[in-house]
Amino acid sequence: MNELMTVFTFHFAKTPIHTSVRALLRPPTGRDVAGLQHAECLTRMTLGAPILSPARMQLHHLTMFAAWESQDAIDQFLANTSLGRAFSTGWHVRMTFQRRWGDQVRSRSTVLILGDARNNYLHPREDSLASIAERAKTLYWLNPERVAMWNDGDSIIGKYAPYCDGVYECRNIRQLRQFVEQLD
Repeated sequence: MNELMTVFTFHFAKTPIHTSVRALLRPPTGRDVAGLQHAECLTRMTLGAPILSPARMQLHHLTMFAAWESQDAIDQFLANTSLGRAFSTGWHVRMTFQRRWGDQVRSRSTVLILGDARNNYLHPREDSLASIAERAKTLYWLNPERVAMWNDGDSIIGKYAPYCDGVYECRNIRQLRQFVEQLD
């Protein structure tokens, strides 16, 4: 498997307010944390709340989305940095389909991807999708965004579409049903 594959993580934890404020003002970078490619920190909020209210920015709930060079870099971050140790008391998920399941995709497999194909302006890693598509019988991408939003901003569905047997708007049960019915 491709050793250069980016590993994406999502972290969520209750943290002291000073930890959240520090992370929001100065999120970790690759200069600070070995193997980190990109990170964005944010706090939980109540949508619709007044902009200047405690419900709008709940500083005791910190979230971080990150892109990493390797699993080891994530482990080192969680064990050896103060922000990582704060996140290690909470919850995180590593989005590593190909690393974990890639060998299970075979010539009889059908792969369904549900996602908006937005890459936050990071490298699109088309080679990872090409590798999955090459091994699978079929690969379909179900995009929850309106077609009018595809390939706008950081949406790169156009780069992924050539590796798919079909790309479909799938924003509701009706569209999902239509997709499934056309498979027969």
